[in-house]
Amino acid sequence: MLDHPDFVPFIRTWEWPGVVDCHTQPLVADDPRLVVAYGTRGLRDNTYLTSAGMQALGGDHYQVHRAAIAHLRDQHVPAWSVDYVGNLAIATRTGDEMVAADLLDPESMCELTSFFASEVVYIGIPTQFTMVACVHPLALGGIVAALHQEAIAARAGALSPQPLILSRGELVGSVLNQHLRAGASGFQQLEELSHALGNGLASVAHLVDRAKNITGSSSVATFAPCFSRHLGSCDGELAQLAETALNEFASAYARLARARHLIDHLEIMAGALQSNLAEGDYVRLARAVLATATTMSRAGTGFWGIGRALPQRLRLTLNVLSGVLGIAAGPPRGATRA
Repeated sequence: MLDHPDFVPFIRTWEWPGVVDCHTQPLVADDPRLVVAYGTRGLRDNTYLTSAGMQALGGDHYQVHRAAIAHLRDQHVPAWSVDYVGNLAIATRTGDEMVAADLLDPESMCELTSFFASEVVYIGIPTQFTMVACVHPLALGGIVAALHQEAIAARAGALSPQPLILSRGELVGSVLNQHLRAGASGFQQLEELSHALGNGLASVAHLVDRAKNITGSSSVATFAPCFSRHLGSCDGELAQLAETALNEFASAYARLARARHLIDHLEIMAGALQSNLAEGDYVRLARAVLATATTMSRAGTGFWGIGRALPQRLRLTLNVLSGVLGIAAGPPRGATRA
């Protein structure tokens, strides 16, 4: 069996029925929800290595894994495609179930290290057929979660919404903390918080504009009123914070017109607000930000037409915002799938 050219590894969830009888290993030690199985690919069905078969081979897991990875390298895996949200590169590949399994090959994963010029890269396998990677764990988390939900709805080989960590091409663990933030607890004054919020809102507007290939200042006149509408009436510190931030929105938008690291401003905003607002107030603000970005993304795209869907760059942008804000982006009301 080990000598068969189609003897390869497969990534499965712990809910896979084959876990009972087949030889499996956890994909990463700190998250048991994904497992690695081994077997021979077939035209219709795969033949898996069982626990009894593993004992007959002498129980040498290293030998089995090494043979499977060697054959995996001979399988066809599609090339990466790259999209950008701001200056954040997001690499994606889709194909058959060997796409997710390719995560196990350090030689293949070293391509990402070279492309991103980073020793640490975050990678997601939301389905058996999809792999997504970038260098920002929160942004990737939003993208992977959205793709995972789509796969669940379509019953299309969903695996995990949880990003994983690659270090120099080696899989080392799972990004279990979804609320990783740069230290922002130093924002104590209302003026500082409103400045962080104003820059964050301006960054959102620029990211949506760039995803729609809009130049100039078209969002200035419409973004702030749209945000106010989604936030709704509020009072006290939250009302003052929003008012002050919106008063400086236009100047922040102009100031950040040539900024490259817009996602950094989003993360600073999210960290500052989470550290200094009550949870309910933060959630309300974050939902208003995401709803505003969604509304602005739909404008002029024909989204409400039958069978229409938002363009890929806009969907990616909204998913990145969802990940950085820590707010799930549910399917838009009235949406139809392409």
